[in-house]
Formats: sequence, structure tokens, C-alpha cells
Amino acid sequence: MNSTSLLRPLYTFPGWVIKDINLNSEIAVVKIRKDNRYVLKCPVCSKGKPRENRRVWQSVRDLPLGPVMTVMIHYEAVQVRCKYCGSISTILPREINRNAKATNRLMHYVSKMCRYMPTNKLPEFIPISESTARRWDKGVLTEKIPGPDLDSLRVLLVDEKSIW
Repeated sequence: MNSTSLLRPLYTFPGWVIKDINLNSEIAVVKIRKDNRYVLKCPVCSKGKPRENRRVWQSVRDLPLGPVMTVMIHYEAVQVRCKYCGSISTILPREINRNAKATNRLMHYVSKMCRYMPTNKLPEFIPISESTARRWDKGVLTEKIPGPDLDSLRVLLVDEKSIW
């Protein structure tokens, strides 16, 4: 049993299988591909099996792994076209954030770290920029914390003046 086989449980993505794990002292690269045993469904209408247009390899960042600060997940994004609704969609593992080029677990980890330290110190622990840390923290907080309830608001004070 080699050391990379022990890492496989850390990278289980439903509907995706691990193709390869490469690990050295500076970077870890995990390659996953779509599991062909799972039937694709249109993410828009959920009817039937959409036709696959193409597969493209993309990569995202993931949580650090011990002393290895940079962990990249290379995955096969599948572009499909639905014959029912006509939409074109890209299917990727649901744990990967579409807009951030990172896994959701990395974004949540960064947000938790932002509770305890300023964002300008975060790049010392995770190889991301300060602005990325702020953007991810804001995105996670927006997702988790509900907006303010302004329905019962009667008076609004602005610059020590009230508006009735």
C-alpha cells in the first residue's frame, strides 16, 4: 500500500472517481474524472439524459495537506446540452465553487480563520491573496447569515437626525 492510497478518503466526490494523486513537498495534485456509472441529468430541468458536448480539464485549490500548502484538484468538467429545455450547462463536482476556483471546504476554512485573524495575515497560512480571503469570507457569510429583517422598522436614525 503506497502513501497516496491513504489520502483517497479525503477526496471523495459523489459521482466522480480519483484518477491519480501526485504528492511532493511543495504541491499535491489530485486528478478526478466523472464516473461513467452515474447518469448525467440536466441541472436546469432534471429531465432525462442530456447530450454531452465536451469534457475540459479544469483545476481548483483545496485545503492544505499537512506541510503541503498548495493542493490542487484537477477535474474533468462536462459540458452538456439538454434536449428538453435546450440549456447548455457545465457539470462539475458539487463541492467545487463555480466562481471561486476553489472547493467550498477551503472557502469555509478561510472564513473561519478570518474570525480569529486579520485578512492581511491569512496569506502566511494559506497561499491566497488578502483580497481573495476577504471575497471568500464575504461570500460565505452572505450564504450563512440571513439578511436583516426591516419589516418592523419604524424609525431610521441618520447622522443624529430621525426620519419619521
